[in-house]
Amino acid sequence: MYSFIEDKNFLSNIEKYYINKEIINNLSFPFYWNEHQVNEDNFPFLSHVMKSRDNESINSNIFYFFKGILDNFCTKHNIKYNKILRACINLTFLNKINIGTIHKDHEIPHKQLIIYLNDSDGNTYLYDDNKQLVKEILYEQYKIVCFDNCFHSAGFPKSKRRLICIITFN
Repeated sequence: MYSFIEDKNFLSNIEKYYINKEIINNLSFPFYWNEHQVNEDNFPFLSHVMKSRDNESINSNIFYFFKGILDNFCTKHNIKYNKILRACINLTFLNKINIGTIHKDHEIPHKQLIIYLNDSDGNTYLYDDNKQLVKEILYEQYKIVCFDNCFHSAGFPKSKRRLICIITFN
C-alpha cells in the first residue's frame, strides 16, 4: 500500500493566526484563475503558486512560511526529503459535480503534504493503482496529511470555499 500520516494538532497558534490574517481574511491575497485542475477536466479553480513544478523559482514569499511547516512536520514524523517539487495554495468552490478528476501530481516518486487552511468541506480521496477508493480524508481546518505518490482526488465544497496548501516533495 502507501504510507499515510494525519496530524490534527500540528500547527501552533501563531501559525494559525498567520494563516487567518495573511490568507483567509486577507482580501488582497492574490489568487489566479485556472481553467483546469487536471489536464482538460474543465474544473476551474483559483491558485496561488508558491513554487511551480516547471522550474526552481520561488514565486511567493509565503513559500518560506509553508516550507517551515513542512520542515517541522518532516522532522516530527522522521521524513527525509531532498527537494520541493511544487507548492501552491488552491481555492476551489461549489462545482457541478462532487468530486474532481482522479490523478497523480507527478510521474516521479514523491510525497504530498496537504494543509487544510479554512473551515470548509470537500474531503480528499485516495485510490489504489486500479483507481479504487481506499481512503477518504475528512476536511478539518488546520489538519495536515501526508501521503505517498498515489492516485487522489478532491471533493468540491458544498457551500464555502475549500482552501488548501499543497506541497509535493521527494
